[in-house]
Order: sequence, then C-alpha cells, then structure tokens
Amino acid sequence: MEKTKLWTREYVIITCVNFLVAMNFYLLMIIISEYAMNEFHASSSAAGFAASIFVIGALIARLLIGRYIAQVGYKRMLCVGTVANIVFTLIYFWANSVELLLATRFLHGAAFGIISTSAATVIADIVPKDRRGEGIGYYSLSQTLATAIGPFLGMFLSQYGNYHMIFAACTVAAAISTVIVPFISLRRMKLTGEQVKDMRSFKGECK
Repeated sequence: MEKTKLWTREYVIITCVNFLVAMNFYLLMIIISEYAMNEFHASSSAAGFAASIFVIGALIARLLIGRYIAQVGYKRMLCVGTVANIVFTLIYFWANSVELLLATRFLHGAAFGIISTSAATVIADIVPKDRRGEGIGYYSLSQTLATAIGPFLGMFLSQYGNYHMIFAACTVAAAISTVIVPFISLRRMKLTGEQVKDMRSFKGECK
C-alpha cells in the first residue's frame, strides 16, 4: 500500500522554520554572556542571567499562548511569532545597556516560545497518522541539527568576526523564517459552541 505523503509544502516550511528559529537561539546563547561582559562590563551573574532570561520568556509565552492557538489560528500565531522574532533580533544592534539587553532577551525568548509552540501544534496536526513517528522524528532532527551548527557558527563568527556579524546571521535566519511562513496553507480549526464556552470558562478561572 502506498504511503501517505509526508513531505508536503507545509511540512517542509514548518520544519525549516523550526531549524532557523533554533539556529537563532543557539547562535546567540553561546555568546550572549561574553557579549554582556565585554560590551557592558556586566557582572558574571548579570551576564549569566542575560542567557537564562531568554528561556524564562519562552516558558512564560508557552504557558500563556497554548490555549489561544486554536482561536487565533495556527498561521496567524506563527506570523506573529516570526515577526516578533525578527524585530527583537534587530534590537540587539541598538541595545546599549545591560537593562535593555535583558529586556530584549526576555521578549526574544517570548517570541521563540510562540513560534516553537505554534510550530509543534501545526506538525501534530498535519503529519499523517500512519507516519506520525517518522514525521515528528524528522521535525525534531531539524532542531538537533541547529544545536550542532548554531554553537559552532557562533564561536566561529565571534573568533574571526565580531558580535554584529553574529547578530546579522541571526537576522538573516529570522528574516527567512518570516518570509516563508505566509506560503503555508493551513486549515482553521473550527470550534463548536460548547468548546468555545469551555475555553472561556477556563480563562475566567485563571484570572
């Protein structure tokens, strides 16, 4: 029996977005503490916090947006995340204090959380049931590749270039992901009246 098609346009785009966003994350994570100390003479604790606050932003964003993805729409949420990703990546060029760097890192982490949550939801929805293990495996591999390439590229650029070259590489990755997201075509999840009522009551309980 012929296998259901896995490598659709949507699957390829989402996998590429996952790779590019992860590359952005790992490129910066490897050098951001050093950058904070060298450029702003930050203490070791503040420099370490500049790295970890990104993860805090991502975690908070994941906790908050999960329940809104179906209402807002997968594609729209991805677009919001990728646009925010490139905006906050560009701000690194103009960050002129530790405080602004920390704020940028937090918001950049939130953008990462929006993208990663939305992309994972889309993958779970578009991968054929009979190829779910294979599809999710290849999708996860894209992030694994980023963990290998990102730190190497970050160290290479910091050794033979400068921090602005790293920010430029991150901007290119963010720009590509922003440009390709509109090319995906996803069905909008239709919620029943009862499902909408349940979601509203859940939000009311959380206030």
